[in-house]
Amino acid sequence: MATTPRAERDWITVQEFHQQHPHTGSRNHLYNLCHTGVLRHVRLGGKILIASDALELLAETQAAETEQPS
Repeated sequence: MATTPRAERDWITVQEFHQQHPHTGSRNHLYNLCHTGVLRHVRLGGKILIASDALELLAETQAAETEQPS
C-alpha cells in the first residue's frame, strides 16, 4: 500500500471525516485520536483538519509495527 504524496493529500474537518467514516466512533473520539497523535492531522488556528487518508496511514503504521521483530 503506497501512501498518498503530501501535495496530493486532502485535509478535511473532523465533521467531514466523521461523515465519510461513521464507523470510527463519535466526533469526540476523533478529536481524542487527534489529540493523542493517533490520527494524522494539522491545526490551523482553532480548526483541526484530518488527512483524508488518515485511516490508511494508521493501518500501514500498525502493520509495519507488527512486522518488526521484538
